[in-house]
Amino acid sequence: MFDWDDLPHVMCITLAPLAVWFLSRALKRRSWLDYGVTGFVMAGMLLANMFGMVLTALIVITVPLTIVYSIAVRRVDSGAFRWLLLFGCIVLLIPFLDLYAGIDFVPQPVRYKLEADQAVIWIVVFSLRPLIERCPAIVRILPILPLLVLADRQIVYYRRFARPMLRQVDTAQSIEYQTAKWIEKHLPGQCVMMMGSISFWANAFTDVPQIGAQPYTTAPNWSQQIATCIIKAGQDPGDQDAAASILWLKAFGAQAVTVPGPQSPEYWKPFADPRKYSRAYCRCSGANATPRSIGLQSGHFHWRTCCGRMNWCIIRPLMVST
Repeated sequence: MFDWDDLPHVMCITLAPLAVWFLSRALKRRSWLDYGVTGFVMAGMLLANMFGMVLTALIVITVPLTIVYSIAVRRVDSGAFRWLLLFGCIVLLIPFLDLYAGIDFVPQPVRYKLEADQAVIWIVVFSLRPLIERCPAIVRILPILPLLVLADRQIVYYRRFARPMLRQVDTAQSIEYQTAKWIEKHLPGQCVMMMGSISFWANAFTDVPQIGAQPYTTAPNWSQQIATCIIKAGQDPGDQDAAASILWLKAFGAQAVTVPGPQSPEYWKPFADPRKYSRAYCRCSGANATPRSIGLQSGHFHWRTCCGRMNWCIIRPLMVST
């Protein structure tokens, strides 16, 4: 399971130099230890973020190309710099072609600006290496001071940003954990559309089948993403909105949908109108109602609604014979 966000994206970029170094060592030395460490680092990139998959592929392609290129070409002495030129060419082309030519050959090419920034920095540093090596030691040290000041500001900023996220939490008390476990217990083996942060974490705690939980950039079925957007944003006024959403849920085989309420601890709260189902199909007694079940017939559907104490509700459509 990988996440879709720029924090894990930065983690992939942080691991990339280690992956390059160990892969290069493994191909040159034929060491099983180097191969194992390379696989471990690349697995971390793949698990962290969807862009890690593409970045890993670029590394796997460009590192062997560099080894072949270093044998055939002798103009550039440094093999590392030859690899940087190949790698930089690819990662710079991804956002440049998108920006100036409108050509996209990877998902969300604009977000590869982070990899392009990294490549530019590396290329500049290695391009200046011959000049730097000719300078006296004192001249080499002087540029380090302003760089350390800039690095300090960046490190302090990242630390302040990360500090609230590094606190210890009781996962069992989270809405994501409790919702996933409730569904696993009461709807075993049934496909559920879980929304927001609940969907992102549900399969870390359970094996509940989901619809629409993956990032939209990796979705194999675009119609499913359209359905998810309609269910969240709504397309019809009044009770017809709920009916249209239920029709989409049935079309994709969902047996239930989680709906975080206005006061829910769920982070994203993706529904534009979280009360549309309760207005149309159930009688709920407040946000913190005791879990209960209500059944009623509505056209060709049978609805069972359960409203939980943490302000989320499960709406389960069951098809009946007509």
